[in-house]
Amino acid sequence: MSIFYQYHLSVLKGTNPEAKNKKETDKIESITKNFILGTVDGKQVLQKNVAGTFRIVPKESEKNAILRGNHIVGGEHLSKTRLVDSLKGHFWASKIQDVEAFLGKCSECSSIYPLKDKKEDDEDKEEKKEKKDKKEKKDDKEDKEDKEEKKDKDEKKKKSSKKSKEPSDNETEEEEEEEEEEPEKKPTKSRSRSSLAAATKTVAKTPTRSKSSLKENETKEKETKETKEKEAKEKEAKEKEAKEKETKENETKEKPKGKGKETKEKEKEKEKEKEKEKEKEKEKEKEKEKEKEKEKEKEKEKEKEKEKEKEKEKLKEKEKEKEKEASEGSDSDSETKESGKKRKSPSTTASKKKAKVTASRSNVTNNTKEESGSSNDTDASSASDSTAPEASTTTTTTEPKKSIPMPSKSAVKSSAKVQPEQKFGDVSITELKSALAVITKVIEAMEKK
Repeated sequence: MSIFYQYHLSVLKGTNPEAKNKKETDKIESITKNFILGTVDGKQVLQKNVAGTFRIVPKESEKNAILRGNHIVGGEHLSKTRLVDSLKGHFWASKIQDVEAFLGKCSECSSIYPLKDKKEDDEDKEEKKEKKDKKEKKDDKEDKEDKEEKKDKDEKKKKSSKKSKEPSDNETEEEEEEEEEEPEKKPTKSRSRSSLAAATKTVAKTPTRSKSSLKENETKEKETKETKEKEAKEKEAKEKEAKEKETKENETKEKPKGKGKETKEKEKEKEKEKEKEKEKEKEKEKEKEKEKEKEKEKEKEKEKEKEKEKEKEKLKEKEKEKEKEASEGSDSDSETKESGKKRKSPSTTASKKKAKVTASRSNVTNNTKEESGSSNDTDASSASDSTAPEASTTTTTTEPKKSIPMPSKSAVKSSAKVQPEQKFGDVSITELKSALAVITKVIEAMEKK
């Protein structure tokens, strides 16, 4: 029986030693109020149904003892891989044997999440701090780079303006001084009297600028435009040169040194040879497959031959059985005839003796009486002949022992010709065999029906 979610008793009481802050103990108490305790194998388990109802876990439905949480309990929505890692160091669970059973589903968004761990909170905070520090460092670097770029641009502008200006023009000098003063942003209080006087002069002179100053400004603008165009053209030319160099280098790498058309032809020939070798290998594989197919066909033929041999053996066995049946039938016929002969001989002798006794007592010498006596003998012999086959056809019925009279000379001669038979008690083996043959035939007839 697997325990799905097992709690420390100290945690349930709100006295977890790992929960150092009061907030954590308050959370534990609130959770124990929202859940009802159940038992699995005598160990305390918390359970809450999906619908929000609470009940004690019965022993029959222990597999359903799964903790399902809400946003009230508190938790972080995590992926399944991270969830398994977080469960290993989770201070709520002492043993989690089945992780799938622990996976709780949120009632609002139906996503899987565990209760948040204190260690994970600290790790998340540290990660956030590191990210912030990295962002701040990046921002500082970018600001510094932007400032340096601005300074470079300002210096270039000043140099270009100084070349176009003449030393006799007072207005241009005053304008440069004003441009320099604006980025520096010096306070007006620290200015000298001469600078203040010059500033007043510029204020008075600005509305009454001469045509020469306007022309100079136009020339400056044209020069700046020309310089920008030149720089762009130079960049394009440099990029083209770099691309050409790269292409040349690539071509030189591809083309081997000291080799011309001959090397290319040789390479083509090598490729053709490789293709031919591949084709040969394919043909060899095809031949191997054909050989395998032939072997399979041979195996099939062997199996067919084996089946044929088996069929032949079965036919031979059937023929042997038929021969046995025929031999048993002939034996039974011969046995019935022999038994009939044996039974006839004593009966005929007995009837002849009785006829002689009656003839001697009567002392009758009439021919009619002799004929009647001979007819009686024939009747007795026929009667004995009729009873003999009936006795032979009957099954092995043991007849009661009778006083058998001595056989006549003819019976002795016939018995001398026949070989002595083996007997099982009073019944001969030939009679038993004939009875078995009859029984087997009857059984076969019944099975056919």
